[in-house]
Amino acid sequence: MVPSPHKWSVWLRLAVYLAVAIAAVGVASVADRPVAEYSVRHLSDQGEMYNMLRMAGYLPVWIVIAIAFAMIDAPFGWRGIWSRGGLLLASVVVSGSMAEVLKMLVRRERPIPPFTEYVFRPWQQDTFSSAGLGWPSSHSAVAFAAVWVLCRLHPRASVLWILIGAGCAVSRLARNDHFLSDVVGGAILAYGVVMMLASRRESSR
Repeated sequence: MVPSPHKWSVWLRLAVYLAVAIAAVGVASVADRPVAEYSVRHLSDQGEMYNMLRMAGYLPVWIVIAIAFAMIDAPFGWRGIWSRGGLLLASVVVSGSMAEVLKMLVRRERPIPPFTEYVFRPWQQDTFSSAGLGWPSSHSAVAFAAVWVLCRLHPRASVLWILIGAGCAVSRLARNDHFLSDVVGGAILAYGVVMMLASRRESSR
């Protein structure tokens, strides 16, 4: 049986996504050490600004916003609720959860000076804990899940949404909480999750 054009399109998009993801994480990995060293010298906790940017990766913030969207769209029925609030809620929860699972599988620890090599946690040590593990950044995954959803729902403000995600990513680099490839990995993971959920939403219409 010959696959339908739609299936070919799905596989092609998946192949492109994986190729771009691998390339982006690879390039970011090359820059991990110089970015970490730069962060030590030039970036720091900037008080309220740092806290504001970091909050973009805080899951409860987006859960509240998703509930607000759902309440606004409730008069349009279940389809209306899913169109914004449901998609946003599912995207941030799935992205954040997948990031935590991947951390426990990859087991790469967060930056430790002098950044000469990556450190991986042994499997027998805190097997089911993601504390202290870095790839991918769950804050970045949550923030960019919200960013990609908002870019789809309200594209005229895409520049602003992306700046919010980028700001969250910078906040994770500012105190060397993550490598650059950690936050890039989180953003790419979130993009895949949002594309998957959004396509399911569109196919169910």
